Amino acid sequence: MAVSPEENRFSFGAFVLDLQTGLLARDGFVVPIRPKTFTLLMHLLHNPNRVISKDELIAAVWERAVVTDDALTQTVRDLRRILGDEGARLQSLPKRGYVFAHEPAKDNGAKPGLDGRHPPSVDLSPPGSASHAASIHAALLPPADLSRIIGVIYDCTLDPTRWETALSEIAAVMDAESAILSLNDLSRHRVIIHKNVGWGEEGIAERQKHMPEIHARLGEWFATGAPLDEPYVASRRLPPSYLDSSPYVQTCLKPRGIVDILHQFLIYTPTHLSELVISRHLRHGPITHREIGISALLLPHLRRAVTITNVLDARSVERLRLAETLDLLHYGVVLTNSDGRILHTNARAKRMLDEGRFVTGRSGLLAAATTRASQELARAIRIAARDEAALDGAGLSVRLAGESGGELAAHVLPLNGSDLRISLEPAAVAAVFIGAPPPLDPVHSKGTLEKFLRERFGLSKAETDIALEVASGDDRAMVADRLGVSAAALRNDLGRIFLKTGVRHLSGLVRLLADAGHNQHGP
Repeated sequence: MAVSPEENRFSFGAFVLDLQTGLLARDGFVVPIRPKTFTLLMHLLHNPNRVISKDELIAAVWERAVVTDDALTQTVRDLRRILGDEGARLQSLPKRGYVFAHEPAKDNGAKPGLDGRHPPSVDLSPPGSASHAASIHAALLPPADLSRIIGVIYDCTLDPTRWETALSEIAAVMDAESAILSLNDLSRHRVIIHKNVGWGEEGIAERQKHMPEIHARLGEWFATGAPLDEPYVASRRLPPSYLDSSPYVQTCLKPRGIVDILHQFLIYTPTHLSELVISRHLRHGPITHREIGISALLLPHLRRAVTITNVLDARSVERLRLAETLDLLHYGVVLTNSDGRILHTNARAKRMLDEGRFVTGRSGLLAAATTRASQELARAIRIAARDEAALDGAGLSVRLAGESGGELAAHVLPLNGSDLRISLEPAAVAAVFIGAPPPLDPVHSKGTLEKFLRERFGLSKAETDIALEVASGDDRAMVADRLGVSAAALRNDLGRIFLKTGVRHLSGLVRLLADAGHNQHGP
């Protein structure tokens, strides 16, 4: 659909939808939204106050793909959830379709807050541009503070003892009383990272008593198909009646003056689980859009740091022992300058480069076997050399397809943002870690897990496919679309899978698959 410049941006209530950048903002802060949900909202706004049939919406959102009415119903439900009170604009008309009530706004200003002041507006210029990054950052944190915190986060990859400092910085800018960061290897029942500030030994011990309740609520959250990037905020998900009767709230949180909790998931795969937990004290009040925005801003950097910490197995890396430490890794590691020129490789990376199946080192430059992956790596290295705060998701889990099949993943760590990282190799601007792609590494091959589920529990081929797809970490709506089934059918199939395998929640299924890979192949 051709859109004129005047129609590039829609305002309704506290929301602004920008078609050029693909961003939705509320009260000046970017709101996470799935691509299909974004397309649905865009079509509705292009056709305000008009009854739109289900067939028209399905054609607009899914184009030539064959989907059922259930897929549309799920997407409509997701849109109403995102819009909150504004979701009442979207009305269902039985046997006719949907209508979105909307009066075009004359300006794009956000509504003032209770104090009569307007919140800082979000610049919806193209992502990656200097103006876009500056506006998003300035609306949430002063640029100097953001750069400092990101630098501290990346330092933790080389020195895990610095995580307490990083958590203190994060808690401070989010006006939080305490924070927890954890990384668990589910396949080997190992805790790789468990750091906290503000809780103390007694607080952590008390919180551990309530982990079944915490996991139950988070399990329900994942069962709704919520995107991994969307944080779980207790005050927005749990009714007052539950909070009044919750043992966790009443005996653990309330005595410590904690009035709200935010869970931001960094990794959620069959083999690993990592999350950041932020607690807000009574004097600061519940979590607001600002804290959610800061969490989204730090998410890609935390995810990269935790992913690489896992690769390094939480080892501290020092210049004097650089070669020795890196040679112990199962991942290949390449240090490069801003042009991608190779300055150092560990033993495994040297073998990879010699084989040339996934990566090459022709003319001394790091490149992937495919043009697209090479361009993504080069772009991430250039950004790392210029401004690590602008990396966001670039260079994280870059898919490296082999010329004769197979796949690896590459993660780019910026090196010139602090004295600690510069000291490793002064001329290097990035370290590229190359190894097994998430979420399943080679010892958890799909064929092995299929055989385990079918022989051990009698799952059918269709049930096995569903179990592996759901456990991969994607939300249920995406899995249903991929398998060509309705959301209701997927729920019924999962019920049978849970019954046959003896698990009660998705987290139990994930743990079951992780154990299967570990027990059958060993450490």
